[in-house]
Amino acid sequence: MVNTGYIYAMVTVVVPYRNDPNLQRTIDNLKELKVKYIVVNDCGNDRMGDIRNIKRRGVGGAIDIGVREVKTKYMCILGSDTIFTKGRPEDMILGEKTISCATNTGKARRRGANLLLKLTIDDLPEASKPKHTLNYRNILEAKWRIKSDKKIPCVLGACYVMNTEWYRYLKGFLGHRMWGTLEPYLSLKSWLAGGDCQISDVESNHIFGGNKNKTPQKHLLYNKLFIARTVLPDMADELDDYLGNNNTLILARDLIKTRKDFIEQTRDYYQSIFTRTPEDVFKEFATL
Repeated sequence: MVNTGYIYAMVTVVVPYRNDPNLQRTIDNLKELKVKYIVVNDCGNDRMGDIRNIKRRGVGGAIDIGVREVKTKYMCILGSDTIFTKGRPEDMILGEKTISCATNTGKARRRGANLLLKLTIDDLPEASKPKHTLNYRNILEAKWRIKSDKKIPCVLGACYVMNTEWYRYLKGFLGHRMWGTLEPYLSLKSWLAGGDCQISDVESNHIFGGNKNKTPQKHLLYNKLFIARTVLPDMADELDDYLGNNNTLILARDLIKTRKDFIEQTRDYYQSIFTRTPEDVFKEFATL
């Protein structure tokens, strides 16, 4: 069910939610803006929401379920801990094949993100550096940008607007598990399929660390391996090898093996719609 009482009907806001104490703040903000919205409760401990999953689907899965009910030409993905502080969702419409990202405000002003294929400990902010190892390695991470004119490699900040059919054409968050690497997944697909990502002057405020849902590490790593195998198949082995080897990676790789047929089908679909090569896209990222 989509909430009624709205005036502006160009965009439907989809809010994935699970046990987040900030949800009411977000709902109040959307009511003030008089926009359509759908809250998807992902098997949480309460009965809040317009759609309530009886089985946990994860953030990406909850968004995809909400998008099934969207009837407007455009849609917005909004975190349950995020509000609009300047402008409105429809002000973020920047193109039919563009995923637009709100400027994130708070302690710092952030305008989208860079997309890093490979990371070492030097790529992390000081507060996030692990103390137990210097041999940190990661792949497919978004890193905040402070300055951006228009196009950005990757959206970030839990407030994005796009054409609903473009999202469906890209298959949304198909195959994603729980949480993690959501923005690189969607952003890369938009770029590779002939679209792009852009920063908007609309501003939003996101409460970092407010949502205490925990995601097992094996799912976080699975998402990265899944994206590598389906979106960047020619780089997949290289990215997989870069991560090294440990018990959690073994579990993630085992999950990948159990979904071999699904991963191959998903890869084949993406490769059929992609009109640009990863090499061309990453060359353009370097100019942004």
